[in-house]
Amino acid sequence: MEPIKRMTEKQSDGTYLIYANMLAPINENAFAGPAAERLAAFENAVEIAQSQLAATTAKIDALKASGKARGSSTQQLVAQKLTYATMLHLMGIEDE
Repeated sequence: MEPIKRMTEKQSDGTYLIYANMLAPINENAFAGPAAERLAAFENAVEIAQSQLAATTAKIDALKASGKARGSSTQQLVAQKLTYATMLHLMGIEDE
């Protein structure tokens, strides 16, 4: 796998700039281009991970409520929950 081709540049103060050729204005309020497409893909991935985390947490809670908190299914779900939570953390998304 090749390394990602960055569309941003990190500044010394920790902020980021988007390269000009990665965005183009389409009207006075919006931009389009490769950077916008990548941002949309990132936001879609975050929504999916958040949804899966919520669904997994609900399943764990249901198993705990039925007294099946020590089963292998619960352990697998806890591992999945940890995976989704770690993904979101690495994406810079924290619980609110």
